[in-house]
Amino acid sequence: MKPLRLIGLLTALALTVSSPVTATEQETQSKYDEIIVTAAKTAETLRDTLGSIELVTNEEIERQGATSVADLLRDVPGIEVMSNSSPASKRVMIRGEGSERTLILVDGQKISENKSMDGAPLLIAPERIERIEVIKGPASVLYGSEAIGGVINIITKKDGDKPIQGTISETYNSATEGWDSFASVYGNYKQFGYRISGNYSDQGNIDTPAGTLDNSDFETQEFDAYLDYSWKNGKVGIAYDKYTSDINLYTPEGVVGYPLTAFQLDLPNWDREKYSAFIELNEISDTLVKAKANIYYQETVKQFAQEMSMSMSMQMGPPPAYVYAYDSTTLTENNQDTLGAEAQLDWMFADRLYQITGISYSKDQLDADSWKENSVTTNTFPPMMGFDPVGSTINAYNYKAQLDTYAIYMQHEWTLPADFTLTYGGRYTWVDSELSETTDPDINRESSSDSHPVFSAGLTWSGIDGLTLRTLFGQGYRTAYLQELYIGTIHGGYTVTLPNHELDPETSNNFEIGARYENYGLYFDLAAFKNFAKDYITTEEIVGATTPTSQYQNIDEAETTGVEISAGYTIANTALTPYVSGTWIQRKFDNGGVSTQKTGLPRFKGRYGIRYDKDLNNADVSLFIDLYGRSASSAEEQFSDGSVEKYASWETANMTIGSYFGAERQYRIDVNLNNIFDREYQTASSNIPESSTHAMIKFSATF
Repeated sequence: MKPLRLIGLLTALALTVSSPVTATEQETQSKYDEIIVTAAKTAETLRDTLGSIELVTNEEIERQGATSVADLLRDVPGIEVMSNSSPASKRVMIRGEGSERTLILVDGQKISENKSMDGAPLLIAPERIERIEVIKGPASVLYGSEAIGGVINIITKKDGDKPIQGTISETYNSATEGWDSFASVYGNYKQFGYRISGNYSDQGNIDTPAGTLDNSDFETQEFDAYLDYSWKNGKVGIAYDKYTSDINLYTPEGVVGYPLTAFQLDLPNWDREKYSAFIELNEISDTLVKAKANIYYQETVKQFAQEMSMSMSMQMGPPPAYVYAYDSTTLTENNQDTLGAEAQLDWMFADRLYQITGISYSKDQLDADSWKENSVTTNTFPPMMGFDPVGSTINAYNYKAQLDTYAIYMQHEWTLPADFTLTYGGRYTWVDSELSETTDPDINRESSSDSHPVFSAGLTWSGIDGLTLRTLFGQGYRTAYLQELYIGTIHGGYTVTLPNHELDPETSNNFEIGARYENYGLYFDLAAFKNFAKDYITTEEIVGATTPTSQYQNIDEAETTGVEISAGYTIANTALTPYVSGTWIQRKFDNGGVSTQKTGLPRFKGRYGIRYDKDLNNADVSLFIDLYGRSASSAEEQFSDGSVEKYASWETANMTIGSYFGAERQYRIDVNLNNIFDREYQTASSNIPESSTHAMIKFSATF
C-alpha cells in the first residue's frame, strides 16, 4: 500500500505542474487582519493586539505538512523546539523559558501535567488544527499558572458552511518512511454545525546523515467529534476527542559508555481523552456585550518504562579483584483527571471602556504508580568466604494527590484621545493541594495552600495608517507541580529527589516595546523585551545524606533580553515576497552559586527566504513556491559542576512547492524538501540528530 500511495501523490504533483497557466494576481487576506482570541480573551485582529502575538494560520499549517505540532512552531521568532528523545514528545520553549513554563491550551482549555519536569505534552494531531495563537511573554493575568514564557493556544477545526462537506489527506515523510492519514466530515445544516474526524500516523525510525536512529519511531491515533447549535445571539456546543500514542524513545549517542552498559526508555502509552461543553451569548444588553462559559473533563494517561545496566571492576590490591554489576527496571503509570470551568463577562461602557471580568476553576487529581527493581551482583576473584554476591530489591508505591486552583481576573481596555489605547488588568489565584494517600514509607502526607496576585498594563498607539506601536508590562507565575510538592522522583540508579510542600511559586516581570506595520506591500513585527524571573524550582543536593539525595528548592533566577522580528516585502506586480524572521536572545542564569550566560540557547536563530504566490489558469490553479534557509548560531551550556557543553552552529536550505487545482480548487498538493544539502546537525535544545535530506509530500481533497 505504501508504494501505491506514493505513486498517487507524485502523479497528482505531475498533473498540477503540467496545468496550463495564465498569470493573475492572487488576492489573499492579510494575516494581520485575521481574527484571534488569545491575547485579550475576546475577538480582535492581530493588528490591534497589545502583546507580542504570532498567528500560525491554517494555510501555513497545510503547507508545512508537519507530523507534530511543535514542528509547526519552530520558525516562530522567540520559540525553540525541545526534543525529549522522540519527535512525538517534543515541547516548545518561549523566550528561553523551559517548556514547563509554557502554557498549552486546546480551544482555550489547559492541558495539565503534574508528573513531569518537561511541561505539558502536545497531544493533538496537526491535521485537526485550524490555527495556532502564540502569546510571547508572561500572560498570567488572563491565563494563570505556567504562562511565564507565554501561551500556545491551539484552535481546532469546527463546522463548515454547507450541509455536508469532507476532507481527506495523506502525508508521506521520506525521513521516516511514515504515513499520516486524515479524514473528516463536517457541515452546517439550519442552525446545527458538526464535525467528525480521525487521524492515524505511523512514523518509522528517523534517517539522518549519520545513519538511522533506532527507537525513534512512533504511532498516534486521534478521533474527535463536535456539535453546536446557533441562534441569533448565541451558540451552545459540545465536543469530544481522544488521542492515543505509542512512542519509542531514542537513546542519544554517548549515553551508553563505561560504566553504563545499557539504557533504554519507552512510552508505550501517552494518551488524552476530553469531554467539553460551552455556551456563548452576545448583545445581551447595551453594556453587557458578551457572556460565555465552558466546562471540560480531561484524562491523561502516561506509561513510562526505563531499563538500565552498569558494570565496573576494580583492583582491591593483590590478590582479589572486585566486579560490580547493577541492573534497574522502572515502570510508572500516571493517571491525571482534570475538571475545569471558566465563565467570562464582556462589558462596554460609553464606547470607550471595554472590560473583561472572569472566574476560573480547575481540579487536577493525580494517581501515580511506580514500580522499580534494583538488582546488584558482586563478585571477587578469587572468591572470598562469606561474601554475598547477589542483592535485589523491589519497590512498588502508589501516590494520590490533588491540586485545586481558583482565580478571578479583570482587564480594562480604554480608548483614549489621539489614537491611544490603555489596557490594564489583574488576576488573583488561590491554590490548595494535598497528598491524600501514599504507600511510600519515606513520604509524608502533606497539604499546602497559597495565593498569588499578578498584574499587567500596556499602551498602544495607532495614529499612522497601518502602524501600531506598543509598550507592555506583564507578570507571570507558575505554581509547583504535584511531583515537586509531594511525590519527588528517582533519576537513574540510587539518586533520589525528595518533594518539598513548602515551595513558593515561580514568578517573573516582563518589560516590552514593539511595533507592527503593514502597508504598501511591506509588513514587519518587531519586539524588544527584558524579563526578570526568580524562584525557579530546581533540585539541590542534601549534604550528608547516606545515599545521593536531592530536594526541590526555589533557587534559580534568570534575566533574559531579546529582540524578535518578522518582516517581508511583496514586490509590486511580481507575487514575490522576500522575508525574514528571527530572534536575538541573551540569557543570564543564576543557580544560587554560579552566574552564567552559557545557558544552551543560540544567540541568533532565524528563517529567511523568498516566496512566490500566484493564482494561475483563471484562478482554477494556484502555485506557491518558497525557497528558504534556516540557521542558528553556536551555543554553550554551563552546568552546576562547572563543565561546559558546546553546540555547533548550523544552517539548512529548504524548499516548499504547493498548489490548489480543480474546478473548485478542491485538490491540493504540497511538497516540502528539507535539508537539501544533507547537513549533519542537531539543534541546541534537542537530543535527537536532525533528519537527512527528505521530502514531506501531502495530498488533500475536499468535497
